[in-house]
Amino acid sequence: MKKIIAISAVLLFLPISIFGESGKKASEFNKTIELKIAKQMVDDSSYQKKEPLETKPAISKIDRPIILDTDADFLSEPLPSADPQRYKGWRETAKINVGQSHLSTADLTGDGRYLLAMSEMEATVRVYLANTKKLIGNFKVPGFEYGSFDRGEVVLWPETGGGPTFLVGNEVGLNLFSGLTGDLVTHLDGSPVWHMRWSPDGRILICVLSDISTQTSVLTLFKRVDPNSLKRIETIKFKNRVNGFALSRDNRYMAVTFYPSDLVELIDLHKGGAVWSIPAPTFSRPVDISLDGRKVAVGGQYLILIDAENPSHISTYKDFQNNLHNVRFSPSGDAVAVSSYDGHVRIISTDMGSSNAALIKDLRHAGTSNVYSLVFGGDGAFLISSSGDKTIRFWGK
Repeated sequence: MKKIIAISAVLLFLPISIFGESGKKASEFNKTIELKIAKQMVDDSSYQKKEPLETKPAISKIDRPIILDTDADFLSEPLPSADPQRYKGWRETAKINVGQSHLSTADLTGDGRYLLAMSEMEATVRVYLANTKKLIGNFKVPGFEYGSFDRGEVVLWPETGGGPTFLVGNEVGLNLFSGLTGDLVTHLDGSPVWHMRWSPDGRILICVLSDISTQTSVLTLFKRVDPNSLKRIETIKFKNRVNGFALSRDNRYMAVTFYPSDLVELIDLHKGGAVWSIPAPTFSRPVDISLDGRKVAVGGQYLILIDAENPSHISTYKDFQNNLHNVRFSPSGDAVAVSSYDGHVRIISTDMGSSNAALIKDLRHAGTSNVYSLVFGGDGAFLISSSGDKTIRFWGK
């Protein structure tokens, strides 16, 4: 399986990434906030005694079936073999000292050649050669200002035939830029974007725009139709704010986390409605679907693993010192990587034989700085994470 499963920063309606960072005058304040949040998690009796999850009325209702294109070659590729024990030997294998805090985005191109990093604080995009870690580009991101934490995101464009390109989604819409020169390649769409994520096959782009006053969201689906173009497919309105979203490998199912209902739903786009809707952890944002389609992972105050066919079958992992930022399944589906605001990347087993999920490996950034993005590469042979400690780290054997 040659595709790289890459991710963007997880969805937030306010930049929670201001917490837990190191450096300058904000560090003392951020540390205080981080400790308060961690203490609240421990002291909150409702969190400690939460009742078992049960099915809830669905939020999602789509007017008509949505059939998204799929990549036949991608679907025909066998998934890597499961071997959860291999993670026990993982360690830090390389580190890039970016030198800027709030590294909310780390991304890999589909061929694994280029690595992108973005600092929300600095409002610039850096592009590296992934194998040598050499910096080949450092560009100001149009529409973002230094220290302002503007709404929007940056992801790499899946195709690299003419060199790396990166997609910027913000208040001025979607724009594609060269990763070698920083020049504008093309303007793709004029609708504002707060958050976006590619489908596992890189064919479908999901974009979200939210209204904080009404706590509602509009989700738009685009299809990549040629090397530098997008075609708008469908727009879906939700009566709750969309916090996180993920498409299944076959682009049929979409998992979504909502606020203020704190629900997670699995939506069948072909049938136009929710397969199931259940309570998610408080402050739930990140969500992912395993490539085999059998499990859904959701993070908030803690992690839950859900059997996609039987949502009453759930495993939970709660040993975190702060909230979670990202959850991503390994390509083989034998583990889920979890980043959190306590300086850790945890590799959790997806074996759901018990109601308590098991920790396989605990990987550490410096101190308690927030850990943000997670990218599996090399068919799951290694993992990349970005952190408020101003580094991007590579983990593997």
